[in-house]
Amino acid sequence: MASYGTSVYKCKQIAKTFKCNTNTSRPLEGLRHFSFPRSFSNVSDHAKEKHNIIFLGTPTFAADVLRDLFEDSLSPGSNFQISAVISRPTNKAHLSPVERVALDYGLPRSRLFCPTSITETSLLAPLRDLGPCSLAITAAYGALLPNAFLALPKYGTLNIHPSLLPKLRGAAPVQRSLESGSRITGASLVQTVLKCDAGPVLAQASVTVDPEVQAPELTDRLFRAGSRLLRQHLPEVLAGRAKAWPQDEQAVTFTKKLAKEECGLDFGRTSAWECHNKVRALRGWREARGRFVLLDM
Repeated sequence: MASYGTSVYKCKQIAKTFKCNTNTSRPLEGLRHFSFPRSFSNVSDHAKEKHNIIFLGTPTFAADVLRDLFEDSLSPGSNFQISAVISRPTNKAHLSPVERVALDYGLPRSRLFCPTSITETSLLAPLRDLGPCSLAITAAYGALLPNAFLALPKYGTLNIHPSLLPKLRGAAPVQRSLESGSRITGASLVQTVLKCDAGPVLAQASVTVDPEVQAPELTDRLFRAGSRLLRQHLPEVLAGRAKAWPQDEQAVTFTKKLAKEECGLDFGRTSAWECHNKVRALRGWREARGRFVLLDM
């Protein structure tokens, strides 16, 4: 299967990889396993054929994951390539962080998609035209994927979710974790299904939460942890040996989307610690605000 053209930038990246020590993390131990359905089984690898991977994401956290994948795809002996990138629409005058990384690594603009909605049926045809897709990977894409898209990758879709599933499913796991004062959170590598964040979990990594850390920094740490998990387990996914365990539905918790009405600080009804947690949870989205009344005694 032909790869897209190699740019001068990519040649330099290839040269760098020969000087790097690409040590990988130890496999996770002590996990209950079962085989993935359909998408992660009965894989037939062809030594000279590269797996096509579609990446979906938009913000800086996702761009860092995509950069790691591009670097690995350029390593000697790599058996995959990033065949297409899908990003959410942003201001027309600016590219999203994910778009910038894709173009920096030489991805042709014809393989970069920014649909208004992932449900657009017109998106599937050009993706199919790129050749068989082995896997889709999502990181902070911000939209539920329809069944028509989930059926496209032969081995399914993997998502990096910034919590220890089944805890904190939903739209704001990092912020709600900080708001509640959690001292431990983590990242999960999970198979995407139609139900939000409910698929089998392939791997998890715990992250200690410093009491002073704020949402942008913690989000960055969690997606970096998720990227390490992805890079560690991607070879076994593409080889059909991936194992996962089902989520415990009795232990599920959900997070609601942040609302601007939550930005107010009520010093009379909440403790100083609760106000502190709300401030760091909202940082990077909106600023928490409160009023003081100064009395002349």
